[in-house]
Amino acid sequence: MARCPRAVEEITTKVAALTKTHKLPAGAGDQLDAAKQMWTDPSSAFSSGTLSDAMAKANEVKDKLGALRTMLGMKPAA
Repeated sequence: MARCPRAVEEITTKVAALTKTHKLPAGAGDQLDAAKQMWTDPSSAFSSGTLSDAMAKANEVKDKLGALRTMLGMKPAA
């Protein structure tokens, strides 16, 4: 789960760069905001001790971030 915050940071940087050049794909900013908000779910589940729920929710965020990376023309996360 530690990869998601780093991925969010990388995508945020890319969104900022594309925003400056006016080449940000439609909806990308909204999807990034949604992914950031979604990240609270696995964090909360982990804190409450429901690890399987935390992993499932983290995978949902990971999938959303992967789709966003593709939309922005970024390479898949390593």
